[in-house]
Amino acid sequence: MSSTELPLIPEASKAVLALTTSVEIDSPIEKVWQVLLDFPSYPECSPSESPFAFNTTHLRIHHLDEETHRIAWVNCMPSWLMTTERWQWLTVVDDGEGSRKTKYETLETFNGPAAYLVKWFVKKDLEAGFIGMAVGLKERAESLQG
Repeated sequence: MSSTELPLIPEASKAVLALTTSVEIDSPIEKVWQVLLDFPSYPECSPSESPFAFNTTHLRIHHLDEETHRIAWVNCMPSWLMTTERWQWLTVVDDGEGSRKTKYETLETFNGPAAYLVKWFVKKDLEAGFIGMAVGLKERAESLQG
């Protein structure tokens, strides 16, 4: 799939709530991709104090592209209540010193009536969880080097 054929990542500005974060990881893209797709190990990448557990039983993966290192899923709750869409993707970046790193980026959009409750009552916890997940992914991928 060429970059001109990539599926569109949702526009954050059109969502009731959109969370995003990114981090540069000193590990090859294939190693980070391997860690990113290891769903059973997600608790190892999440901050232990996070009140939100990653549960794949309520998700439907709708995009998985090994070539462009993109994965996306939606929730499986009633759409009249709330819809969420989470994208995660990796790219190779030059750190300016001749080394290449992997950039992890993620975006989740929330829409529907319940999205306002999420925005008003748990946004800060979700933001902390997003950052914690990115840092945890970085630490786990970098620790598996070798």
